[in-house]
Amino acid sequence: MIGRIENSLLKFDLAIKNTMTDAKTAKEIAEESLRSFFPEAINIHLVELELDSNKKNWTVTLSYDVTPSTPSEILSIKKTTVYKVFTVETKSGSLVSMKNRDITKLPL
Repeated sequence: MIGRIENSLLKFDLAIKNTMTDAKTAKEIAEESLRSFFPEAINIHLVELELDSNKKNWTVTLSYDVTPSTPSEILSIKKTTVYKVFTVETKSGSLVSMKNRDITKLPL
């Protein structure tokens, strides 16, 4: 009887793992969302990727450069890099939120 229960729990655990959004997919969902909201974004990079302790959401931080649009921006040496934090639900793969990440407040 215990063997059957353990076998059933193992199958259930595998079924849950197979339906969860994996890290690569969460990153792709965040990147597609970024491109959809900000088509001018260039040089998109993965900065951080984390599964929360409840395994309900992925937190994906992406950085991108802003395409210069004015002559002064084009001639400027300084580039503008923006950081966005996306929350992707593991069960459905749905985008839950997108927020700005202020890197000026990070500890050195």
